[in-house]
Amino acid sequence: VAVTVEPTPIIAAVTATACSGSAFTVAPTTGGTDIVPTGTTYTWTVSANANVTGQSDVTTGASSISQILTNPTNTAETVTYTVTPTSGTCVGASFSVTVTVNPSPSVIS
Repeated sequence: VAVTVEPTPIIAAVTATACSGSAFTVAPTTGGTDIVPTGTTYTWTVSANANVTGQSDVTTGASSISQILTNPTNTAETVTYTVTPTSGTCVGASFSVTVTVNPSPSVIS
């Protein structure tokens, strides 16, 4: 009897920064304590921030975590994603991606 043991993704919390109106992208890789098997996909839910637009839940596996976020305020805003990694039939523990969305500078003359 041959048994194939598939690895389960293990990924620590991630932080990212984006400028308003620009995409952020997080593509975890194996290293340190992270184990990211080839072909790992991600689904996520978002803790809504009323001061940021462009955030949405994703229920179909994606190869990276990415969205275009817009911050119309004059202060940095934070959006937190709860991400579930899946490799083959193995579902890893959820991890967080916290994105700081910086406002676009503007000058009023």
